[in-house]
Formats: sequence, structure tokens, C-alpha cells
Amino acid sequence: MWKDLGLNLEAHDQLMAILGKAYKDIYLSQENRPKGMRYLDFVISEAHGLRIEELMEEKRKGNKVIGAFCVYVPEEWVFAGGVAKNPCLKYLLENALRHEVKVPEDPQTVGAYGAAIIARDQSTSC
Repeated sequence: MWKDLGLNLEAHDQLMAILGKAYKDIYLSQENRPKGMRYLDFVISEAHGLRIEELMEEKRKGNKVIGAFCVYVPEEWVFAGGVAKNPCLKYLLENALRHEVKVPEDPQTVGAYGAAIIARDQSTSC
């Protein structure tokens, strides 16, 4: 499979030799890393194996292959929507996340702004 992708196999092997340790040192050592990140850890563990096979199969089928992932735990949490004005819910969320949660000045308008930006970007008229 790797030869079919045109990879320099020697360089790829060298990369794979250090990736596991680097991932562990950089990401798995993050304080308060949520348990939900375990799924992404699995994805990363297969990023140079099973996942590539899946993507190549989809490409062979003629499907578009587009992907993105994030392995970082957010450094900043933002609580938006009208319910974010409830200090009790903010307190509960902070305790559940074990992290400070920021609330925008007008949290009830965040979704509306986002929707307006999407509508503007998708608009075909002036």
C-alpha cells in the first residue's frame, strides 16, 4: 500500500519509529485529558494503517476523500447560547470539565452570528 502511495519507505519507517513516543509525550501527557479523547487516540494509532486503507478504498470507489482531525485538548472552553447566562449551569460545566469556562458578553447571539456568517457565505445574491 505504501509503495502505491509513492512514499519513501525508509523515511516513513524512521518517522513511525518516533511518532509513538512523540504522541505520548505531547498529547497523552496533557493534564485533565478528557476520556472522550480516547477515540481520537485510537484514530491516531491507526493513522498510518487501517485509516489509510479505508481512505484508499473510498478513493478506489470514486468517492471524494476529505478529512481532518484534532488531537489537542482545548485550552479555552466557551459556553454559548442563552442558557450560558445561568451561573449555576456554568458552575456545573466547569466542575464537570475541571476547567474554567468563558461566557461571551451576549452568549444568546453567538449561534445567530454563526448562522448569519454561513448564510452570507452561501448566498448567491448581493
